[in-house]
Amino acid sequence: TGVQTCALPISLSSPKHTADIDDLDLSQRGNFVTPFLIACGTKNAKFTGIAVVCLQRLVVSRGLPRFRLKEVLKAFLEATSSGLDVQLKLLQALPSLLQNYGKDIQGELLASVLNICTILQASKNGIVNNTAAATLQQLVVTVFDKVVTEDGALLEVPTIAEAPVEKGTVQVRAAAFDAYRVFHDLCLLTESQKPQFLKVAGLPQTFVLELIESILTNHADVFLEHPEQANVLRTRLMPFIISSMSEKLTFPTTVRVTRILYTLLRRHLRILVPESEMAVGLLTHMLDHDSTLWRRSLCMEVFRGIFADATLTRDIFSLYDAQQGKKKVLGDLMAAFVRLSSEKPAVIGLGRSEEHTSELQSPVL
Repeated sequence: TGVQTCALPISLSSPKHTADIDDLDLSQRGNFVTPFLIACGTKNAKFTGIAVVCLQRLVVSRGLPRFRLKEVLKAFLEATSSGLDVQLKLLQALPSLLQNYGKDIQGELLASVLNICTILQASKNGIVNNTAAATLQQLVVTVFDKVVTEDGALLEVPTIAEAPVEKGTVQVRAAAFDAYRVFHDLCLLTESQKPQFLKVAGLPQTFVLELIESILTNHADVFLEHPEQANVLRTRLMPFIISSMSEKLTFPTTVRVTRILYTLLRRHLRILVPESEMAVGLLTHMLDHDSTLWRRSLCMEVFRGIFADATLTRDIFSLYDAQQGKKKVLGDLMAAFVRLSSEKPAVIGLGRSEEHTSELQSPVL
């Protein structure tokens, strides 16, 4: 019976029958999806393929009963072991699922959605792997989009949980709590620790760092407005970045860590004052003493970005150099530039004479 019923939504989901689906209001017919859920559990490639296509169409048309979302996600999870076409259909359905049922997919349901993506991201098939990685990045950004929507809601949204901050805890709402747990777990994964919320067997460290960079780039204001997220930056992400810069990590990891640091300096300097002082000091030390050319080049890229942003340069000066008893961050950096220019002055258009060197050094020293 389940297999025969599967043929019905295929004809209904064609373009000429879109109105028919709306008229049926399938979201109110809870038993309608039962055959498709059963088909996904059969492990039969043909039945699973038909069922996933039908469920995917129902997701797009908002035809899924909300009270059966948990069962639908369980069926999707069972279908992850199917063939290429089914896996791609699953990945196609997940962003629409989070978009159309965002208010219902919270907590454990959200963790299940992200888990499906991480399972497929581990696929040895390059197409599935890359598609799953892009989809997971999209889903994580959507999680933070929901925080922005929640913050801007005209009606008061109740708090549901507590999250730790620098001194105690703070009450958070549903979307903010999900975003906090997702970001906290991503930071744990960078340190090869077990996540607390996400059901992740393992993700490449470089990919996790890319997810973190994407979040910081697309939703910088969330970390400025939510103390629980700022606390994760201070207690998890920045210590990892500082320790990574102190170690001799691989090129791909170091590049991603450096990009994250630059993003934090540009957008979150004022909530990471002591941590940023240490990080910039490490960059200056690497520029001055590291013998590896590509590491020194990465440091120069960060400093080039800093000095190209006049506001950021002024902020660094006002937070450090202009403060009594604070480290002279820009002063130390300029001194490092002077020493760097004396290594190969001809490369940057300077002569080799001692006169040029003394002229450069005298204003700083």
